[in-house]
Amino acid sequence: MQNTDFLLNQAQSHSKELLKKEATIINEKLAVISEYATLLQKEHEAIFRNPKRFSLPNNEPNFAFSNTNVFYKTNKVGSSLYYSARTKITQKERDKATFTEAMDVSLKNIVDINPLVVATYFNSWDNMNRLYPFIDDVSAQYGPDVLISEYNFYYLADEKNNPEKKAVWTSAYLDPAGLGWMLSCIAPIYKDDFLEGVTGIDITIDSFVKNILNQELPYDGKIFIVDKEGMIIAMPEKIEELLRLKELKEHSYTDSILKTIEKSQEFNILKNNSFFNEKFKNLMENKSSFETLDINDTNYIALAQNVDETNWKLIVLINKSNILESIEDLKKLSNKIGYLAIGFL
Repeated sequence: MQNTDFLLNQAQSHSKELLKKEATIINEKLAVISEYATLLQKEHEAIFRNPKRFSLPNNEPNFAFSNTNVFYKTNKVGSSLYYSARTKITQKERDKATFTEAMDVSLKNIVDINPLVVATYFNSWDNMNRLYPFIDDVSAQYGPDVLISEYNFYYLADEKNNPEKKAVWTSAYLDPAGLGWMLSCIAPIYKDDFLEGVTGIDITIDSFVKNILNQELPYDGKIFIVDKEGMIIAMPEKIEELLRLKELKEHSYTDSILKTIEKSQEFNILKNNSFFNEKFKNLMENKSSFETLDINDTNYIALAQNVDETNWKLIVLINKSNILESIEDLKKLSNKIGYLAIGFL
């Protein structure tokens, strides 16, 4: 019994080390996205300081008004351009829509080189959106009356929420551009002390799960990730089954998304109706190194590890019987080796 307890503790320590390694890998991938956002920030601020220094990557863009009075780009090259009908379009707005074409090269390159990234964009204080890849019918997708400051991928980077003016991450939200449930790394764009807008890089929840969370772990452990408030950011199918939640990856867009829509409270492991709130809270607050959870008459061990880049938590659930089975296999192997050694002697 003491030997089994010892081996069980060893397995937990081993799992903790592997979880730490996974958290480091995720941290590095997210840090790369943050660096991209910072590079875009520096470039876009330079464009606003002196737009005439930057040449346009394509031919002069063409613009038109939709029947709902949305100002948009008609030539489908580079990023799409949307100006809300609530903004009066003068020569100043037309000039901004034109000179920000210089952003397109970097916006496109980041999407092209990183499989996690699905879109890049710039949103201005006066409700202009430039987004790559191009949105074909942008006026229909967004609707006529977008107010950019209503979205978390804008206001989380403003001076009130981000006085340090650095790249920051959103939690999960429903993307108004039609790409489903999303995470964004965003950075403010200032000209002197004026917030011209916010540049962002998008990762879908689906992409996050496929590229990061669907890893094979010892003892068939399954990982998921939560933000600092306890909201599940992304989880693979096995975790969905265990926690009786259905991950939000896709969305049927019947109406325009006119404000931030975040996941419901049932996805918050600290605030939903789960029996495990207190145990997850202990892990989140580092009050315990592991917790045990009984799910569907099966005993699971839960471990957590911080992801420093975003201050999120990576949590693994391991079926305890898988660990005990591995221990039993190890004991059988040890016995077999012992019997062979005795026979040899």
